[in-house]
This record gives sequence, structure tokens and C-alpha cells, in this order.
Amino acid sequence: MPQMTPQDMADDVARLLHARYGVGRVDLARAVKRAKRHLPYKVRAAVRVIIEAAELAAVPKLARQVDMKPVDLAYQTCVSYLKKVGAAERRKDFILRLSASLVFAMLLIGALAIVVLR
Repeated sequence: MPQMTPQDMADDVARLLHARYGVGRVDLARAVKRAKRHLPYKVRAAVRVIIEAAELAAVPKLARQVDMKPVDLAYQTCVSYLKKVGAAERRKDFILRLSASLVFAMLLIGALAIVVLR
């Protein structure tokens, strides 16, 4: 199998972001900007490495300066996270966030009711 170029890696990660978070068919930088709050810090840092490598690889003279080991590691980090994020996990996270906000709202209303009744 031929080695992937940084642009191929960026396209693949952007495709996975589109499939998992529905960010639209845009380049990787815009896709990450749209899905930023859904991604953990490590994945966002790995995506930045891929974006920088793809920008350097676009210029032929600078393409030789790209160290592929950190780019491959960043690609593996992104792909491993994005492949395990499925609809069930997103649904579970949504339900947990919703229930946490409802419980917090009930606590506030209860505290307010106690204050008013006193």
C-alpha cells in the first residue's frame, strides 16, 4: 500500500468529521472549526498537525521538510477517535447532558421555592 500524503490524510479526516458530526463537505480547517466543541483537545491538536503538514506539502520545495512520523501519529489519533464515535455514543452524551441540565434546573427551582416560602 502506498504511503498516504498529508493531503490524503486531511481529506480522510474531513470525510470522517462529515460522517460523524455532519459538518458539511468542506476542507479540514473549516470542518474542525465547526466541530470544535465536540472534539477533545488531543484530537484538535492532532488535526492541527495534519493541517500544517498538508499546507507544507502543497508547496513542492517545502514538501520535503514534512516529518511524516508525527503526521502519521496524528492521523492515527484522529481516525481512532472518529471511528469509535458513533450514533449511539452521541445519543448517550446528549441524554446525559440533557438530564444534567434538567437536574440542575430543578435544584435551582427548589432552592428558589424554599427561599420564597421562608
